[in-house]
Amino acid sequence: MRTPRTLGEASALRACQQDTGTACAGLVAAGHSEVVRAEGGTYVTVKFGIYAFDAPENATVAHKAVGASARQQATGKVKMMQVDAGADETESFAEVPKSAVRGTVKQVVMRVGGAVVRVRSLELDSDAELTALAKLQVERVRKVAAGENPDA
Repeated sequence: MRTPRTLGEASALRACQQDTGTACAGLVAAGHSEVVRAEGGTYVTVKFGIYAFDAPENATVAHKAVGASARQQATGKVKMMQVDAGADETESFAEVPKSAVRGTVKQVVMRVGGAVVRVRSLELDSDAELTALAKLQVERVRKVAAGENPDA
């Protein structure tokens, strides 16, 4: 696991604007982390990202834009998925590769209150595991929003 990284104000804004194509009004903070594990002859990579906004309305704009941007950048066929992680809004899809060289990319983009959370996996075959990871992120955001330690 790579150390979670919180982006500085300018870097957070730049990353948000690049991911969303919007002005990212009300952006308060951003961060990301990545987990890589060997599984058989391949490596499974899961990337987590979060944008925190001052209000759910601003997060809603970013949520819709992140999902749309991710689908537009897909190089393979996009297949919508149903992932229920308990978020206020969720969009999930799989990008089926054009060739066997590259594995399937699955993404879940969620809005939880004023936060936009993105879980992106490469070579993760299990939809149940992806859903569990998405639920974990929703739970962590809700704990932080309630003033609780998400690691407790």
